Amino acid sequence: GITYEMTVNNIKDISTSGNTIVPNTSATYEAMLDPMQITVSGDDGYELYVNGTKIGDGSNWTVGTQYEAPTISGKNVIAIKGLDDQGIGGLVAQIRFMGMDIVSNETWKVQTSASDDWTQIHYDDSSWPNAVSYGLHGSTLPWSNYGDVSNISTGIGVKWIWSADQDNDNTVFFRIVLHTENDFVAPEPPTW
Repeated sequence: GITYEMTVNNIKDISTSGNTIVPNTSATYEAMLDPMQITVSGDDGYELYVNGTKIGDGSNWTVGTQYEAPTISGKNVIAIKGLDDQGIGGLVAQIRFMGMDIVSNETWKVQTSASDDWTQIHYDDSSWPNAVSYGLHGSTLPWSNYGDVSNISTGIGVKWIWSADQDNDNTVFFRIVLHTENDFVAPEPPTW
């Protein structure tokens, strides 16, 4: 989303045919950020939002559904509504973002109720508690009794997460905020 202008001068062309490059040649281009890849599964279901837009939903917890969403410069918010019909609830997710693997774990925020704008970038989730980890995907009961969730890695630390009351909280709201390098701004110096 950022426009760049590049000017090239003093290029010595050593090819036999002699390519012509006019002095002070310039080109304008817009840098595009790689889209993020999100794979998610919820026991018993989920709704996935990226930067306030619904991307998808699912109800087969044995399959991690893969989505691609645009990455915007600055702050990016992944918001997932977890749905549990009965028994214990759980969510697993992995995100490929700016060359990094981001996985569901206790750094995600969770809440059992949320206002209508909870999926939006501007929403303040600073008072939300962190999600509770119930163990690693691939080795946590009861899910491991049925095999691994397809398309979700068992080798990068993906954890089953939910609220603190895994048995009784049937609808929970998860958020994780990711930043591109363009969003990191040094804080203002303190005033005395």
